[in-house]
Amino acid sequence: MSERRACGLIGLARTNCPFVGEVRMDESVRLFKGMPKVNCSVSLKKNGHEYLFRAQRLDPKNREFTPFLTDADVGRFQSRQDFPELWCTSGAIYARWTELLEDWEGKDFCLGFRPVGICLEDLESANIDRPIDFEFAEFMVRKQKEVT
Repeated sequence: MSERRACGLIGLARTNCPFVGEVRMDESVRLFKGMPKVNCSVSLKKNGHEYLFRAQRLDPKNREFTPFLTDADVGRFQSRQDFPELWCTSGAIYARWTELLEDWEGKDFCLGFRPVGICLEDLESANIDRPIDFEFAEFMVRKQKEVT
């Protein structure tokens, strides 16, 4: 875009992450606005057993698999307990300046040069993409009602 417009904040809360509430959205905006030169804040979840070092590509025709990452030094991480604490974007919350989106070419997640993270708890990280995810969310809602 060649013309510049007044910039504002765009916040996105995904509906398939039902346990993320307004407290986290508020935290996202506070963190985002409170730090200089930050142009994006996103929700993060802890990596549990899903380490890219161990991710495999599966050929559906012959069921052979090959490493997703071919140049990673996996030898020093024989056990997942050896990994440092790792986080990945959860997709629940994205907050950005509109200016960041104006120059976005759609080739990445548009996180900018200095993104900051909102660290979610395990339940908040629940993401409903498949029927079993929905069943888990329903189960957790029932459990929460039993506690209260």
